[in-house]
Parts: sequence; C-alpha cells; structure tokens
Amino acid sequence: MSFIISVVGKLIISKDWGETELTFYTGNVRIVGRDFIDNNVHRFYGSLNLHHDHPQKISYFVPHGKGCIGNDSNCNKLNGDVTFDNGIISGFCVIYGDTGESYYKGEYKNNCANGYGKLYDTSDTGVEYVIYDGNWKDNMKNGVGISYEKVTNIYEGEWQNSKRHGKGHHYLENGDIITCMWKDNMKNGDGQIELNNGHIMINCKWENDIQIERGIEMMPVKK
Repeated sequence: MSFIISVVGKLIISKDWGETELTFYTGNVRIVGRDFIDNNVHRFYGSLNLHHDHPQKISYFVPHGKGCIGNDSNCNKLNGDVTFDNGIISGFCVIYGDTGESYYKGEYKNNCANGYGKLYDTSDTGVEYVIYDGNWKDNMKNGVGISYEKVTNIYEGEWQNSKRHGKGHHYLENGDIITCMWKDNMKNGDGQIELNNGHIMINCKWENDIQIERGIEMMPVKK
C-alpha cells in the first residue's frame, strides 16, 4: 500500500491542466491535476501562490498552505488532506491509502512521511485502530515506534528502514515479554524473557530469530 503523493512542482495553467477561469493569483481555488497519486486525473483544492521563473519571468502556480487532493471535483473522496510549502508537501498531513481503509496521520517533509506519525487501519466492522505509532524517515519506520500486529502481539522498540532493528520489546499473546536486540526484522543477540508467571529467563540468546540459548530461569527477589 502506497502513502506517497507525487506532486508536480509547477502547476502551469495550460493545456496540460485543462481550461480554467482562474483570475486571481492566491486564495482557495480548484484545479484539475495529473499524477498526484497515480496515472488518473485528480483534483487539488487549496491555496496557490504565483511564482516566476528567472530570468524568463514565466508565471506558474504552486500549492502553498492548506489543501486537499481528491478524486471528484469537490474533493469529497479524499486522497489527502495536506499542507504544502511552495509545491512540496510539508507539515501536518492526513494521507489516505489506495483502498480508503488505511491512512497516515502525522508529519510530512519533502513529500514523504518524516517525523512523528500514526498509521491507521479499519476493521471489518468499521472501527479504526492504530497499527503503528512512532517515528518515520522518508516514508519508512525509523527510530522508536510501536507496532500493533494484534492486540496481544505488540513490538515496541527501535526501527530502521521499516524493519525492527536495535533494542526492542516483543509482547506475546501468552503474556511473555521478550527484550532483546533485533537485526533486519529478526531477533539477534542477547536478551531476556519476562514470563507470564512472574519469573525471568536471563542470559537468553537468539540468532536469525531462533533462540539458541534458553537462558536461566530466575524468580524476582522480593523486597
């Protein structure tokens, strides 16, 4: 599923964009655009700024400020509720997925998810829920974040290029909590397991997601 919006840098009012009765330079306008998200025609509704090329002084328009992108003339079917900075999506945005059931809500920079944001999905009954809550870099999970694969199967920790990478906690369905190092989405290195009976397995070790050393089971010392 793609959450990338490809923005044409120059919204030149010409045959490529269709006829328009635009008679002012800034403010809220509707314009038919191409290739915002895919090869279909989409509409942009929002604020435009007038710019000039130098030294030719050719006038063109770019989105700037709050706007939205949609599939109909009034942007009722949204693909994105976005913030533009001179033609580039930057700032707080809501970007909808291809199916309309998933969407990203958070910070954007240079047309990509950058910074903090949440990824949502919708259940069969129409209930929205978070599937990832954390940091992003260039449309990929990077930094610290939490993924909710299931309500009782959660990973909280470090990410690199949308893979679990670094130190993380894996909350399992049976109540156990695995704390270890991860590499390329797999458990690799030393760690421990907090068992659902209150005991702790220390000196555990994993290699390519396989536990090669069971560790030593200990009971916490009561103070």
